[in-house]
Amino acid sequence: MRTKWVWSFQIHPDGSLAHGQAFYRLETWDNDSQSGGDGLTVDTEAHLYVATRLGIQICDAPGRVVAILNNPQNLQPSNCVFGGSELNYLYTTNREKVFRRRLRGKGLRSSQRIQPPPRL
Repeated sequence: MRTKWVWSFQIHPDGSLAHGQAFYRLETWDNDSQSGGDGLTVDTEAHLYVATRLGIQICDAPGRVVAILNNPQNLQPSNCVFGGSELNYLYTTNREKVFRRRLRGKGLRSSQRIQPPPRL
């Protein structure tokens, strides 16, 4: 089920997950509780990018949606990833096409880690 929540978990050294909690609350149409959330990626500023029915939703580190990039040609995206030599292009896919958009932010390499902010 693709609800309006993206969950956060603690990852143990053995790879198991613990202490799951609903963290990022995605935006949805007024009469819908399903975001259609699918692929996601992160940038160097700890923003989470999620492909949803409304577009690519960008969440800040505390868990709030701070921007939504419109769906190109009104086609729902299925995934998103950073690419390019400087990881400053956001690529999105849907059933038929691949789209590219240059951003000010930069994505993380798969080997990079980010430290989540402390909860207040």
